[in-house]
Amino acid sequence: MVKITNYGHSCFKLETNDLSIIIDPYQKNSVSGLKLPYGIYANYVFVTHDHFDHNASDLIRISQCDSTPKYKEIEIPHDHHNGLRRGMTKAFEITIDGLRIVHMGDIGCIPTNDKVDMFKNCDLLLCPINGHYTISAREMKELVE
Repeated sequence: MVKITNYGHSCFKLETNDLSIIIDPYQKNSVSGLKLPYGIYANYVFVTHDHFDHNASDLIRISQCDSTPKYKEIEIPHDHHNGLRRGMTKAFEITIDGLRIVHMGDIGCIPTNDKVDMFKNCDLLLCPINGHYTISAREMKELVE
């Protein structure tokens, strides 16, 4: 069984009995109205891109474990201009305890078909949307379909 904790923004923790992963921890004061709790432990930290509201791996206490997560990553533009304005971001497909979980990061456009095919039929899709720094709700619907 996988326990999933949402710390707001794009930050999630995935936990099993053997493994814990935190994705996109954010720096203090980087996300209005949110504060990452002090003292979060994880075995691994995944960062989708190097913006201050996604890359606070220094705030996570790393604990060693014998398990290694199975994952894939792909680069996707962080904007509708092929990454020229905001750079690139990564999407992660993480297989943990038999579940395929996809964290899309701050994708700014719908990925090409060959990249979307990588994540078809996942068990859980985590994808921040707001239409400014990320895709819109309409684009998310298109991505899911």
